[in-house]
Formats: sequence, structure tokens, C-alpha cells
Amino acid sequence: MANDRLVTAKSMSAYLAYRPTVGMPEARRTVVSNIHPGGVPAVEAGAYLADLIKEMLAKRASGLALNA
Repeated sequence: MANDRLVTAKSMSAYLAYRPTVGMPEARRTVVSNIHPGGVPAVEAGAYLADLIKEMLAKRASGLALNA
């Protein structure tokens, strides 16, 4: 049986992409998941996402290209 703390209906994820296109590959997307009270709190995730968006705009990239 899976650990119930790892799965929750109240969990949220944020999918971010620089200059998204229809059918773009997963590798070009940046995902932040596990946003919920028992995981990453929404306020903390929001601050991280704001920093991540700034980085994406500065580097003009997302997904794997963001770390290159």
C-alpha cells in the first residue's frame, strides 16, 4: 500500500514554459509539483515560482534548457 502522505487530492502543480507552443515537448516545460500543506506550502511555492519566472525571462528558456 502506498504511503497516503505522498498522494493527496489537494495537491497542485505549476507548469511553466518560456514561449510555449502547441505540442511542445515535456523537456521544454518546467514543473513545480507537490504544492499542498503537507508538501511545499503555497506561499513558499509562490516565492519559488516568482524567482523561477525571473530566471526564465533572463535566460529566455525553460525546462532542460534552463539548466544548460
